[in-house]
Amino acid sequence: MTCASLNRLTRLLPAGTVGVFLLALSVRSLALVLWGPLWWWDCDEYRIIAVNWLAGKGSLDGFQSVPFVPLRGPVYPLFLAFCLTCSSTSVYLPLFLQQVLSSAAVTFPLWLGSPLIARRFAIMAAVALSIDPLGVLQGNFPMTEGLFIPLWLFALYLATRSLSRGEPRGELARALFAGVVIGVACMLRPVAQSVIPGVLLLVLWPRTRLPALAFLAGFTVSVSPWLVRNWQIGNRGLSSGAGMTLLVQTCWHKIGGQPLEWDPDLSVAWKRMNRDDRMIHRTVTGTREELVSKGITHSEFDRRCRNLAFRAILSDPVRFLMALAKNGLHLVTDFPLSLFVPGAQDVGSVRDIRNMAGSSPSVWGVWGILGLGPILIVLPLASIGAVAAWLEREPVLLVILFGSALLGLATIVGNRPESRYRLPLHAPVVCLAAAGATVVSRRCAGSRDLSSS
Repeated sequence: MTCASLNRLTRLLPAGTVGVFLLALSVRSLALVLWGPLWWWDCDEYRIIAVNWLAGKGSLDGFQSVPFVPLRGPVYPLFLAFCLTCSSTSVYLPLFLQQVLSSAAVTFPLWLGSPLIARRFAIMAAVALSIDPLGVLQGNFPMTEGLFIPLWLFALYLATRSLSRGEPRGELARALFAGVVIGVACMLRPVAQSVIPGVLLLVLWPRTRLPALAFLAGFTVSVSPWLVRNWQIGNRGLSSGAGMTLLVQTCWHKIGGQPLEWDPDLSVAWKRMNRDDRMIHRTVTGTREELVSKGITHSEFDRRCRNLAFRAILSDPVRFLMALAKNGLHLVTDFPLSLFVPGAQDVGSVRDIRNMAGSSPSVWGVWGILGLGPILIVLPLASIGAVAAWLEREPVLLVILFGSALLGLATIVGNRPESRYRLPLHAPVVCLAAAGATVVSRRCAGSRDLSSS
């Protein structure tokens, strides 16, 4: 590609895109050099599936080495299989490709073109995402977030373009493609299905009916092959494990007493369980291994867990709602506060990043100070931006607001409070904060103009 071609391509991009991309890629590459690849037990499962896939043993043979774990979606193992084909020994190739995609994703605020976001605040939002400490540190894990977040943001962008009043041409094609992208994202993390109820509601309004139907058509086409294949092996969804996860939630927060005792096949493991809450997940997983010997399938186990969870929730709905509020609080505060407190109970990623990377307390202190920004600055401004988007009926920001709200609700209902689960919400919230900063700036400028006159 010639320099002239590069210049023409650069002019097509929003202002600041290349600079922000290079900044984000530099920060993420530096983090990868300093701390190297980090590992979490999910990473082993995906790698085993990818290796067996390449060996021609099928996608489920990996579960012989990792007994009866939740059925994983195909996209991330296929990504790892591609990387292993290119380089069978390097663990850096998938991480570097994730870093490139993540660096492209942080330019999301620059592409929105919302009238409620001034250009300078869009650039500031993109820079903030470039140095977002949780996003940078999580990039050192070969996990689904590395692909899910870019796909999620790309789908949001396509959805905003399909509903923008100023761009009627091609809106159905963009909505169709957004549905396809969300379908692929669902096969990375099924929590993305949470946007489908919102899209179904859009079918009720004449203005949004056709784009919503196009979105649903794209989503259906995207996930149908995997759904058909799962039905053939006895699993009735995009993945299995949602019922178990919801049951773990009810046990974790002690909702409904001891719900596992309501199912004879699960009660033995419950009575053996260590009193330490951290043992709950291991105990339920151990229960699954016992049930395999009884011929109980993934779907049957998930159905039993889901039924027990719903029964526990209905028996004590107030405590369940309080647990959801606690999960939401954990998602907001565990990072960065857990970086300051040795042994803080952030479940999973932040604690393990700190332990495995082994950096000095001063380094984690700097990361923690950077991470305080979302709590002290971004969230108040995002609240102002959300109100402004609602009052102005601004379609771009409303799509971001409601899509992220659905994803966030599904996250606190279906997952334990690991900070990495909030990463897909960072860019949308920062965009709303940029809108809030624009509103505040314009009000201040208006007040100065009035006072000077």
